[in-house]
Amino acid sequence: AAYRALLDDVTLERGWAPAAAITTIFIEATEYEAGELDRAAPRRPETPLERHPLVLNYGLPVEALGLTRAHRGVESQHRQSAWHVMLDYVELTDRSAVVSAMEEVLAAWHAYRDAVALACGLEREALPRA
Repeated sequence: AAYRALLDDVTLERGWAPAAAITTIFIEATEYEAGELDRAAPRRPETPLERHPLVLNYGLPVEALGLTRAHRGVESQHRQSAWHVMLDYVELTDRSAVVSAMEEVLAAWHAYRDAVALACGLEREALPRA
């Protein structure tokens, strides 16, 4: 509830730039995000449609994955567009608010993720002392 309330606050009350950053960059990001801007960075791997969970687990014919195929064809363009908007249209004076919102949402996401893990009976191992 706290994480969702923060998402609502950032996206509804803090202006377009933090809202756009959270919804297009933070929520949609992957570990391969750098590859959307830097050709030298690793790109998101694309699993063959034959290995899609609906095909493997439910026997869906690959031909029925037209929407997945279409989505794959435009996803990279969407990611690049999101970054283009953030980097080229957010005023310099607004960038600190965007970064602050991202940091705040990241902390809330970690708290949410850790609470879910704890509810599932998972506990974080203590880090070894240096």
